[in-house]
Amino acid sequence: CAATMTKRGAETLGDMTLDVAPPAKRMKVVAMPASENKVGKFDKKTGANRTSNLKSANMILEGHKGALYTARFSPDGVNLASAGADCDILLWHVYGECENHTVLKGHKNSVLQLNWNGGGDLLFSACTDFTAAIWNVEYGVRLKKIKDHSSFVNSIYATKRGQEYFATASDDGTCKIFDIRMRAPLKRYDATY
Repeated sequence: CAATMTKRGAETLGDMTLDVAPPAKRMKVVAMPASENKVGKFDKKTGANRTSNLKSANMILEGHKGALYTARFSPDGVNLASAGADCDILLWHVYGECENHTVLKGHKNSVLQLNWNGGGDLLFSACTDFTAAIWNVEYGVRLKKIKDHSSFVNSIYATKRGQEYFATASDDGTCKIFDIRMRAPLKRYDATY
């Protein structure tokens, strides 16, 4: 679509007209009191401005029975996934009381890494039981178990947009690229170390 300028200072893009007046003529800077801050909240008890909507600056999340190795926030910032030596993946609400709302079970050894897809509806896990897994967060179920490595799966990463691919890296010296819809890897990269 070609843009045309009119004498009034408006720009026409197809059916849409945008005002292109200089910002100084259109915008007003208004100082707001801290109690009306839209980013955080004014804490009347302490007299301090809060920079987030979290209940507290520090929260203790209790529920794991072993050491933690990984934790990741969902793309929308609403959930936190954590995992480690106890083989379980715990999902936590980030706001409010930060309660644990889902436990994902299925790995037989320590979970080393977690990663979310771009939409935040799938969680990917890498484990020392030689497997990786894809989890549906809404229903709390494992969708797929990947048993394509011959040693610890150390890392997993999913694409954030476009076609849904994910990559795994293992102590067996391989990195593999998978399409979420297929069982076998699309590509395999061998490395000697």
